[in-house]
Amino acid sequence: MPDRSQTDEELKDRAIEQALTGNIIGARQTVGGIVDRGYLGEAWKAILFIQTDRGDVHGVKCMTMFAFPHTR
Repeated sequence: MPDRSQTDEELKDRAIEQALTGNIIGARQTVGGIVDRGYLGEAWKAILFIQTDRGDVHGVKCMTMFAFPHTR
C-alpha cells in the first residue's frame, strides 16, 4: 500500500487525540506537520486548552512561548 500524506485536518485531529490521551510531545510533533495556519491555530488552541484543563501550568507556559515566540 503506497504512503499517502495526511491532510492538515487529519493532522489537527490526530494531534488533538494525542493530547487528550496525554501524549503532549507526540501532539507537538504532529502539529509541526500542519501547513494551513487555520488548522495550526485550532490544534495549538485545543492542546493549550487540554493542558490548562488538566492544570499543567508549566506545560502551558512552555507551549505558549513556543507557539507564539514573537509575543514575549
